Amino acid sequence: MLGWRDIVAQQERYKDLLREAERHRLVLHELALHERKNRFGCRAMAWLGRALVAWGWRLQERYAARLEVPAFPGGVTPPSVMRDGCDQAGNSC
Repeated sequence: MLGWRDIVAQQERYKDLLREAERHRLVLHELALHERKNRFGCRAMAWLGRALVAWGWRLQERYAARLEVPAFPGGVTPPSVMRDGCDQAGNSC
């Protein structure tokens, strides 16, 4: 037969398991939030990079003739190619 101490010990164990499950759920929730924030940050940084490249392209076209410096040294792709979702090597993003 179960004594009072056994019943109290079982209740304490059950409470510990509940606390552990709640802690685990919170950790998983935080990890999911962190991953979502990282995806947004990556998208924002990619957009910002494309915008800066396009802005630089326009500035170089506008002012390169005045400086008599080639607008783009060999191997640089104009932003029209970058807008289609590919990088300079032609790989899909």
